[in-house]
Amino acid sequence: MRAWDIVVTVVSAILLAANILVKIPIEPIALIIIFAILSTLPYSVRNSRIRFFGYFFFSACIYLNVGKLLTQPEMLGDYVFILGLCIANATGAIISTIERSEHAYSYAIAAVAAYPTSFLMTFTQSYPDVSTLIILVLIALSAIWVYFFQGLKAAQMGVREGIIQAVETAILTIPIFLLLIVIPWLIYHVIEITASDAGLYIFRYALLSFVTASAACILRDFVIYLGGYKRDYRNGRAVFIKGRSS
Repeated sequence: MRAWDIVVTVVSAILLAANILVKIPIEPIALIIIFAILSTLPYSVRNSRIRFFGYFFFSACIYLNVGKLLTQPEMLGDYVFILGLCIANATGAIISTIERSEHAYSYAIAAVAAYPTSFLMTFTQSYPDVSTLIILVLIALSAIWVYFFQGLKAAQMGVREGIIQAVETAILTIPIFLLLIVIPWLIYHVIEITASDAGLYIFRYALLSFVTASAACILRDFVIYLGGYKRDYRNGRAVFIKGRSS
């Protein structure tokens, strides 16, 4: 095992433990952004098993903080929560464009980490099935973003293709996002949603999904360009070759 493999493994595990056990005095949305950037570190790990768990641990850190934005049911439609959720989904989408599918999906599965820090824990005893269903919807939403961006694995597919895919995926996943809002409304009876509220939530989700996913594609290619690399693919995984393409 390389020293870097050990470092990434230890860091990801420590950060996850710290998120669970220690109250970090930083806003959840700031932590989501920080962990979204750090979540690409496992790409540099050679050991496939360690890489799998590395993505899982960093994703769990992100979704733990997404859950912290859901301390009250009415926050489901809040701008900051939707922004955090969209950043989390966009991160999985970008990982999907450079990593093998099983590792990208390990990121999506970790969306379950939103459960223990969200308002859902309050209703677990009374509505365990419904609470679990909402978490499964959250995992499905993340996995769908991963699935659609898997199709961008080609050296010639850059920012333009990423932006187009962001628009398509944002629109296609609106029904899944609505389930996150509608299920608590119907079952828990703790929030009220009007037609105008639903329209606002859909608009926020579609807009912020497009912005975050597009920004992630731009940032990915910008970092690659700054490093003087060009992107290729081998065995379902991105390979970065020194030397800018013309």
